[in-house]
Amino acid sequence: MTDSLRFDVRAIRDELGLSQQALAAMVGVSKRAIQSYEQGWRRPSEMVERVLLLLLIANRNGKELANHCCWKEKDCAPDIRAQYIAYLTH
Repeated sequence: MTDSLRFDVRAIRDELGLSQQALAAMVGVSKRAIQSYEQGWRRPSEMVERVLLLLLIANRNGKELANHCCWKEKDCAPDIRAQYIAYLTH
C-alpha cells in the first residue's frame, strides 16, 4: 500500500471487537507485532494489510457474502463444491 493509505490497526481491531491476541492469531502474526502496528513502531506488511482488509469486508458485509451461493448459479458438481470453504460452511 502507498504511504497515503495508512492503516489504523487499532481502529480495525476495535471494529472487529477483537483482542490483540485474537487479531494476531487471525492475521498470522505475533501479539507483539499487533502492538507495534498500533503504536506506530512498525508498519504492517502488505500481506497483513490485505488480511485486515478482508477481515473488514467480511465483518461489514458478512450477511450478503453468506447469501451468495455461486454453486447454485454455476450448478457445480457436488465433488467440486466440496473443495470450497464457502460451500462447506454454508
